[in-house]
Formats: sequence, structure tokens, C-alpha cells
Amino acid sequence: MPLHRVALPMMGLPLIDAAEVDELAAVCAELGRYAFLLTVAPPRIHGLTGVPVNPLAVF
Repeated sequence: MPLHRVALPMMGLPLIDAAEVDELAAVCAELGRYAFLLTVAPPRIHGLTGVPVNPLAVF
């Protein structure tokens, strides 16, 4: 998995698997806005390879 080997340790890029975006899509349609800031703040634990996170979309 080359993406995981580069994105996680070298770029610090969080990868979110199986995100449920149905509610987000409904809110976007309701507001008529499809641009937002997505924030993800996983805990800083050295060597961590997976943790549940709570992504937050800010309009």
C-alpha cells in the first residue's frame, strides 16, 4: 500500500476509510453550499496506525 506508506508517516495526511457522508450531502443540498473546511484531529500518539476520529465540516 504505497499511499499509506507515504501519506501517513511522511505527509501526516489522515486517511478516512468508510466515511458516511449522506448527512453531509443533505446539509450541503439544504444550504446550497458545497465548499467547506474539513477538519480531522486525531490524537498525537507515536506509532499510531489507526484511531477513530470525528471529522468536522465547517461551512
